[in-house]
Amino acid sequence: MIGMICGLPLGLVPLQAMMDSNGDAVDWPCYISPLTYIVSAIFVMTVSVLVSFLFSRRIKRIDMVEVLKGME
Repeated sequence: MIGMICGLPLGLVPLQAMMDSNGDAVDWPCYISPLTYIVSAIFVMTVSVLVSFLFSRRIKRIDMVEVLKGME
């Protein structure tokens, strides 16, 4: 959540730099609608939750003592 809050407004700076690097021959309007922010935030959160559920079962089965012994 913190990454989304910080990343969404700070992402405009590299986006604008990328658009400015194209030169004057290409004119791309740099406008992102609020709906795009909402859709991207929902997508990122959904993928994050799915990955968390997928790996939570595997992580619960890990015997940390055996893992640490195997690293020696």
